[in-house]
Amino acid sequence: MKKKILSCTAALFLSGCASQSVSYFTLNQPQGATETVVKEITSIVLVQSIEFPEYLTSRNIAVRTAANELELAEVHNWAEPFDVMVTNYLREQLHVGLKNTQIISSTRYAKPSLKIKMNIICFEKNEQNNQVEFTARWWVLDGKTSSVVKEGLFTESLKPKDESYGSSAATHSLLLSQFSDYLIAELQ
Repeated sequence: MKKKILSCTAALFLSGCASQSVSYFTLNQPQGATETVVKEITSIVLVQSIEFPEYLTSRNIAVRTAANELELAEVHNWAEPFDVMVTNYLREQLHVGLKNTQIISSTRYAKPSLKIKMNIICFEKNEQNNQVEFTARWWVLDGKTSSVVKEGLFTESLKPKDESYGSSAATHSLLLSQFSDYLIAELQ
């Protein structure tokens, strides 16, 4: 009898511990990123490090389940840390969208005429309203004095096509594209 109980317990334990396969998601490639553009550089813009809440610095996809509750998906992950993907995406979009402007991430080899500072406040799917929500505060600073030239707050939410994580990832990309288009318009 003890052997049967132990056998059943072991079978239940092993079946419950069987791991699901992990899914990895990326952001869509920025528009025009594959184009080779030769441009005469008339300004240099430094995109400083972008600030993110701690929960957005991991690979786990964040989902807001209540007003003050976030869950990080265990088997649905970003292909690389989310903050790295977002930073690279925004730099690439600005590079493509700002004609005659060189986008840099360091002042080691060039002195910028402008600096862009960003703080991503929230960027997650909200299960309460089934929307991906994005809020970011941004500042444009003078390259020499670091005084604020322009600042703003961008907030937008979009409903994914369906409830899948793939659709949510595509909606994250769309929101980032809208944000970068907004920044480009503000900088021109």
